[in-house]
Amino acid sequence: MKTVCTILLLLNILHNAHAQVQERFHSTHLTTDDGMLQNNVIDLEVDPLNICWFSYPNGLQRFDGKNFSFVSIQDGLPDNKWVKFFHTSNNRFFLSHAYGISEYLPATNRFRLIWKNKEGQTKHPRILAESNGSLHFLEYPHQLISYHLAQEKIIKNEPLAIAALEPSMNANLIRLGKNRGNNICISWKHKLYNVNLVENKVHDIVETEPDQEFSVLEFISDDEIIFSLYQEPVVLYKYRPRSKERKKIIIHELQAYDGIRNKMILWEGRVIWSLSNRVFVLGNDYERLVSELVDFNRNPLFEFSIISKMLSDKFGNLYINSLMDGVCRISNKHLAIKQYSNNNQVARGLHVLSLWADKKANLVLTGTLSNGLLIYDSTQKLLRHVRSLPGKTKALSVNAITQTATGEYLLACAGETSLWLYNYQKNAFKPVTIKRPDTLSSDGPSYYCKTILSTDSLSIISSQNDLFLYTHGNGHAEEWTMHNNRDFLGAAMRGRLIISFYPDTLCWFDPFQKRQVRKKFFPNTGHVRCFVDKSGGNIFLGTNNGVFEIDDEGTIIRHLSKKDGLPDDCIYAMAFDESGLLWCSSNKGIFCINLQKPGYVFQLTREDGLQENEFNTGVAFTSGNELFFGGIKGANSFYPEQIRQGNEVIRLMLTRIQVNNKEYTGDSAVWYTRSLTLPYDKNNLAFDVTAMSGSMPGRYSFQYRMNPIDPEWIQNSDMQTIRYYLPPGKYSLDIYAGRTYDASAFPMHSISIIIKPPFWKTWWFYSLVGIVIFSLLLFSVNDYQRKKYQQKLIELESARRVQMEKERISRDLHDSIGAYANAVLHKTDLLGYKLTEPESKALMTDLRFASKDIMHSLRETIWALQKEAFACTDCLIRIRNFVQQLSRYYPDIQFQVTGMAPPNRMLENQQALNLVRMVQEAITNAIKHSGAAHISVESIPGTEAWTILVQDDGSGFDEEKINPGYGLDNIRERGKASGIDVLLTTKETQGTRFQFTV
Repeated sequence: MKTVCTILLLLNILHNAHAQVQERFHSTHLTTDDGMLQNNVIDLEVDPLNICWFSYPNGLQRFDGKNFSFVSIQDGLPDNKWVKFFHTSNNRFFLSHAYGISEYLPATNRFRLIWKNKEGQTKHPRILAESNGSLHFLEYPHQLISYHLAQEKIIKNEPLAIAALEPSMNANLIRLGKNRGNNICISWKHKLYNVNLVENKVHDIVETEPDQEFSVLEFISDDEIIFSLYQEPVVLYKYRPRSKERKKIIIHELQAYDGIRNKMILWEGRVIWSLSNRVFVLGNDYERLVSELVDFNRNPLFEFSIISKMLSDKFGNLYINSLMDGVCRISNKHLAIKQYSNNNQVARGLHVLSLWADKKANLVLTGTLSNGLLIYDSTQKLLRHVRSLPGKTKALSVNAITQTATGEYLLACAGETSLWLYNYQKNAFKPVTIKRPDTLSSDGPSYYCKTILSTDSLSIISSQNDLFLYTHGNGHAEEWTMHNNRDFLGAAMRGRLIISFYPDTLCWFDPFQKRQVRKKFFPNTGHVRCFVDKSGGNIFLGTNNGVFEIDDEGTIIRHLSKKDGLPDDCIYAMAFDESGLLWCSSNKGIFCINLQKPGYVFQLTREDGLQENEFNTGVAFTSGNELFFGGIKGANSFYPEQIRQGNEVIRLMLTRIQVNNKEYTGDSAVWYTRSLTLPYDKNNLAFDVTAMSGSMPGRYSFQYRMNPIDPEWIQNSDMQTIRYYLPPGKYSLDIYAGRTYDASAFPMHSISIIIKPPFWKTWWFYSLVGIVIFSLLLFSVNDYQRKKYQQKLIELESARRVQMEKERISRDLHDSIGAYANAVLHKTDLLGYKLTEPESKALMTDLRFASKDIMHSLRETIWALQKEAFACTDCLIRIRNFVQQLSRYYPDIQFQVTGMAPPNRMLENQQALNLVRMVQEAITNAIKHSGAAHISVESIPGTEAWTILVQDDGSGFDEEKINPGYGLDNIRERGKASGIDVLLTTKETQGTRFQFTV
C-alpha cells in the first residue's frame, strides 16, 4: 500500500510539474537602479490614490509609476523604518511602526497618529484585519485592540483569546491569513487558530506536526480554508472547519531553495499562487495548476529571490515583492506583441540585422550581428541557432534574408564573398557565387543590406551602392553598381526602377538595363535609412529628420517630424498595414501614423513588450497583416488590428509641483491642486505628472500646453518634467495622456495659474499713478493759475498801493502844504487892496515866509518817511511849529498849544506822520471853514493812551446836513489806517472839537 501511495504521489508531482502552460507577460523590475532605497523590501501596498508604497529597513518611499519619492519623519509619522501597511475596504490607509499606528490622509498628503505605543514600547503593533467597521490590531505581546473607523476611537482593549491557550505567543512572530468577515486565521508554531475578532473567541484549532509550521493561510469561503506547510514537496490543503475535513489538493516539487514560502491572492478573477520564486495560476476550485506566469524569455519572474508578497492595484496591475531582488510589476493591459529574443539557449547576440517570416513553414528567421541565424516558431520558441557556416568557426552576421520558390532561404552575409542558400529541413548551406563586371571590385555584401524584391523567380538585394540579382535556380548571382558613392543605406523597388539615396541626392536605377535613369538634389534629410512604396500611392522615406512623402519625380508632398507629434525623428524601418497606417521603428519604440488624420500617432515602447526601444536600420517585414521589426535585443511581431485598443481608462495625476526649485505645499495635496496663485517673483514652475491605468506610465504619450502661451499641444513622450518661466498674467496648464498623440485632444487635467504682477504693475497702482499724474497736472495747472492770479493780485495790489500812496501824498500835501498854500492865497487876496508901502513889504515878507514853509513841509514829509519810528515828543514839537507858523499868517486868530507828550513812547513812522497830519488837517479846516477867533491844541498824556484835542469857537456844522469834504475824509482815513481813534464833536454855532486817541 505504501508503494502505491508513493507512485500516485510521484504521478501527481509529474502531472503538476509539466501539465501547466506558460503565460508570457511583459514584466518591469524595480530595483535600486530605478531609485529604490534598497532591494530588500519589507512591505508594499497601494494607497487610495493607487500610489504604491515601499517599506525598507532604512526608510519609506512612494512610487507613482515614474519616480520614487522619500517619505520623511514628520508630524503624525514619528517613524519611517520597518513600516507595515494596511488598506481598508473604505479606502483608508494605515501604517504600523515602532511608535504606534499612523493614518495617511491623501487629501492633504499628511499623517495623523491614531495609536501611540506605551512609553518604552518599540515593537510594531500588528494590524490583523478590518471587520465590523473596526480596525483590529495586536499590541505586543498579544493585546487585542479594536479601533472604530467611523467613531475614530478605541472600543476594545483586551488580551487576544489565543493568549489564554498560548501564553508565550508573540504578536510579531504569528502568521496571518486574510480575514473572512469577522474571522481570521492565525498560526502560532504548529497550530492554526480560527479566531472571531469581534467576539474575541477561538472557534477552531488545526494542528500539524510539532516540527512543521503553516505558510499560506486563506479563507476561500465561510467553511473552507486553504493552507500549506513549510515542507518539501509543497502541499496545498483544503480544510473545512465544520466537518474537520482536511484534503491535499496540490503537490509541487521544487528543485530549489531553502525556506519555502508561498502566497495567494485573487488577480483579475484568477487565483495567483506564489511558490518560492515562481508564480502559478490555480483553477477556480484551487485544486489544479492551470499555468505559470513567466517573462517574455520564459524565465521565472525572479531568478533566485523568494517572493514575499503579491498585491493588485486598482487597475489590475500585479506587484510582486521579493526578499532581495526588488519588485516585479506585471501590467494588466498587456498587448498581443510577440518577442523573438533571448532565452536559455542563446548566450548572447540578439542584434537583429534582418528577418524573414515563412508562414507556411511556421518559421521566423532572424539574422544577427556576429551571432548567426536564429530560427523560431510562431510561439517564439527558438528551434535552431545556426551560429556559423559549415567548416567555419567565425560567427555569421546575416544582413539580408529572402526566400526562393523552392523554400530555401537566400542569405547575404557581411564579410562573405558569396551569397548562401540555406535549407532548413536539411540544415544545409550551399554557396551562390557572385558574378560581377571586370571593372567592379567588390568584397561581397556589406553591413547595410536589404531585400528589395522577392518573387517566385527573382530576388534583388541591395548592399549600399551595389545590387545582387539572383534568378532562382541559377548557381550564381549578378552584382551591379548603382553609383560610386558607398554612403548609402536603403533602397526600394518602384515599378521597374530602384530608388535609392546617397548624400543629398535621390537616385533612380534600372536594374534590368543596369543604368542610372536620373537623380535629384534632395537635402535636409540627415540621411535616408529606409524606403517604403505605398501601393498605388507615393513613396515614403524614413530619415534622420522624420518621414518624407514624395511623388515619382521626387517632389516633397509632406514632411512629418517631432513637431507633428512623432516621438522620434530617427526612422529605422517602415511598413504599411492593410488599413493604410504607416508603422515606423525608431530609437523610441515603434509608432504608427494615420496619414488621413493629421496629428494621430500611436506609440509602442519597451513597456508594451518590445525587445527594446531602439531598433535597427531597414529591418522590417510584412507577412499578411503581421508586421515584423528587428532591434538591438531581438525582434517583435504583431497584428496591428489587435494592438490598437479601444478606450482605456487613464487617471492623470500631478505628483509634484516646484516653485523656484522648491517643493510647493498648499492646503491640499498636490494631486488635488486645481489652481495656483503666486507672486511675480515665484514664477519658475515645474510640474511632474504620471498616468495610472492598466499599463505602465511609460507606455503613454503625454502632451501639454500652457494657455495662452502654447498655441498647440507639446508632446512629452518621456514623461519629462514640465517647466515654465511665466511673466505675470493668467494661465491654464492643460495635460493629456493616451496611447497616441492627438493634436485635437481634450485636456484630462487643467490647472489655473495666476502670477500676480509686482505692485507697480497692478491696476490699482496704475490707477494711483494716473491719479497722481492727473493730480500733479491739475496742481500744476492750478499752481500756474494761482501764480498767475497772485501775480495779478500783486499787480492790483501794487496799483492799489500806488493809488493809496498817491492818495496819501495828496493828503500829506493837502494837510501840510495846503495850510501854507491857503495862507499864500489869503495874502495874495490882500494884494488886491490898496496897501501902503510898509504894508506891501510886510505882505511880501509873509508870502516869502509862506513859500519857505511850504518847502520846509515837503522836506519834513520826505524826512519822516525815511525814519522807522518817532517819539511822541517829536510829534508834539512838529504840531507846535505848525501852529506857530500859522499864527504869523492869521494874526486875527488866536492859537494856543498846551500840554505835554507822553515821555519815552515811540510811534511807528506812518502812525506818527498820520497823527501830525490829522491835527494839521483839523486846524486847517477850522481856519478855512469855521471863522473861529480861537483855536487850541491840547495834549493829554496817559498811561495807556495819548489824547490830543483840537477845538475852535467857530460856527460849527451839522454832519447830516453837509457833504463831508476831502479834509474830513482824509482825517478819518488816516485814523483808520493808523489805528488812531477819531471822535468829532460839533454843533452849529457851538464850534468844533476833534479828539485823537493813540
